Amino acid sequence: MALSSEEHDVSAGRKRSLAAVDFLETDQQTQIPQRLYSAAVRYLSAREHTASELRQKFARKFSREFSDEEVDALLEDLQAQGLQSDVRYADVAVRSRVSRGYGPYYIEQSLRSKGVAPEIVHATESWQSTDWLDVARQLKERKFSSVTKETRYEDPKAWQKAVRTLQQRGFSSAIVARVIGD
Repeated sequence: MALSSEEHDVSAGRKRSLAAVDFLETDQQTQIPQRLYSAAVRYLSAREHTASELRQKFARKFSREFSDEEVDALLEDLQAQGLQSDVRYADVAVRSRVSRGYGPYYIEQSLRSKGVAPEIVHATESWQSTDWLDVARQLKERKFSSVTKETRYEDPKAWQKAVRTLQQRGFSSAIVARVIGD
């Protein structure tokens, strides 16, 4: 009997490639489909992903082929191998956003939307070593070097724009007040 590149799954009424039925054995004796594992490695080779991001990608792409249990087993295996780490993702993301002039509130919210817990974000080395006042000062000097405490009354629109920009970038009112002046 010759094997074709596809076999028919009668119970589900759809075709599955033979690659989808090859499995990897993990140390937990859970079988992980080779196709799912290959996709995960491909995604992670391009950039870091959170477990939540990978879960969403797999749900969009493979929801009909693989169960949630298979996806969870894959994610546990990737974490055990050190291929996927929310801590590593958070550290890279914090460092990147700080270098672009974003503040703590913006970064925390952005990573929360990616499925990273605030405790993980706050525990990263990049977060703890960041001087948020210095980051805000650098942003203010780069974008609004002419705005000072005195220009508040001379050019109120420019002053308001600087305040608004710093707040939208995720800096607290206290830091904005110290950087621009009351």
